[in-house]
Amino acid sequence: MAFKDLFRKKEKEERPINMTTLIMVRLLAVGYCLYCLWQIIQMYIAGGEEAPSIWLLLLGILVLGGGSVFVAIVTVRKVLQLKAAERELLDAEDAELARLAAEAEEDSEAEEEDITDEEDFEEEA
Repeated sequence: MAFKDLFRKKEKEERPINMTTLIMVRLLAVGYCLYCLWQIIQMYIAGGEEAPSIWLLLLGILVLGGGSVFVAIVTVRKVLQLKAAERELLDAEDAELARLAAEAEEDSEAEEEDITDEEDFEEEA
């Protein structure tokens, strides 16, 4: 191994994305953000010395609520993208299998014609 190989960046292998894990992790993130937002809202409603101000409440709604919506939208788009890619892959595999089946059928028809020609040749002799 040469010295220059030590500093060469290795190419990352693309790992397949587990859709269930993706959905569950992002669902937990959205749930936790909404839980924190609910806690801020409850503290504001309860009032008292430790209650957040209206500006903190609005900031919490903006950041936590907006973040939850953003993560949910990004997750839905990613899931739809993964399903479309999976569908394209399956369609490509189906087309390849259909092509192979058609080639095999053509080969078997050609073999049948060869056998019929050989039988005709043997009958003539």
